Amino acid sequence: MLALTQGLMSLGALAPFPVILSITPSGFDPATTSHPASYPASVAAGDLLLYMVTARAASGNADVTTPIGLTLLEQRDSGGQSTTPVSLYSRIADGSEGGTTVDFVTNINTFMAVQIWRIEAGTYGAVEFAWN
Repeated sequence: MLALTQGLMSLGALAPFPVILSITPSGFDPATTSHPASYPASVAAGDLLLYMVTARAASGNADVTTPIGLTLLEQRDSGGQSTTPVSLYSRIADGSEGGTTVDFVTNINTFMAVQIWRIEAGTYGAVEFAWN
């Protein structure tokens, strides 16, 4: 145990582990083209916001428009009979988001589920994403 402790201490300063402050879900049923997902009640400037979005149209292909101010990190189609795009977006908060909504607009009536993850400022590094 002593060797392990000394070994960890000799690594120097480690990057902080991301602190998840909240996960705010929103769901939309019946299907519609406007999906105003709720932000957490409180958001501080510098927080990392991650948006996990899945959309399912009753028929046809649902295209989700990236909301202004968000960066699309990845989008995948589930490959099923009716396509279900799964998307991941990010934004560094400016502090004005708390208690408001962000609208994920689709080209056709679509069922949708959104989760907004709030990661504490100063506890994350560069926003990188790898989808396997």
